[in-house]
Amino acid sequence: MNRPLQLGVIGQVSRTVSDIRRAEEWYGGVLGLRHLYSFGTLAFYDCGGTRLFLSQDENPPAHESILYLSVDDIRRAQAELAARRRIHTRSAPGTQARRRYRGMDGVLQ
Repeated sequence: MNRPLQLGVIGQVSRTVSDIRRAEEWYGGVLGLRHLYSFGTLAFYDCGGTRLFLSQDENPPAHESILYLSVDDIRRAQAELAARRRIHTRSAPGTQARRRYRGMDGVLQ
């Protein structure tokens, strides 16, 4: 039986961070992602069914993939994150594609 390969949903996304403790504070504390587990300089979070894998490296790559996180109401999400005093907007409120946040070791959109 020769069935064509069918890929499923993305199971895990990996990001490199310069400081795993600060990253845990950012992704768990500020963004509110559900922490799954940590081992030394590795941390894992649930990101809406996709696992986010963070690994520490003193010299993370300058450019990695951007994470796009869906929200029901982008204006409300921006206001709530800005109230946490950790988010700096780089563009006016609008569509998800135009919304950028400076985050832990990169830009979160």
